[in-house]
Amino acid sequence: MKEHLWHKVAISLSSVISEDPNKFSNILELSYKHLPMHLKPCFLYFGAFEEDEEMSVKELTHRWVGEGFIKKEEGKSSEDVAYEYLVDLIDRSLIQVSEKNISRQSQDL
Repeated sequence: MKEHLWHKVAISLSSVISEDPNKFSNILELSYKHLPMHLKPCFLYFGAFEEDEEMSVKELTHRWVGEGFIKKEEGKSSEDVAYEYLVDLIDRSLIQVSEKNISRQSQDL
């Protein structure tokens, strides 16, 4: 990821945390600490986007694969593994799905 995007994430988080430093950080810290190591970079990746910004599953999973976040698993494509990671984050209520389509590749988050 580009340095300027991480800077944007830092500014965004600072403004939320400065309102009430303990408001969200305790909840996020607990959620983050309990994530398996392979899901942590995928979860943190959402910090690069605006709140309530929607993106397709296909776009997100391709980005994760391109960033090198996805572990290779025998008999599965990288996109299938990335989709499983995404479903895991959704099942943990860390990501909100905005629209469900029949095709998982066009599902919006």
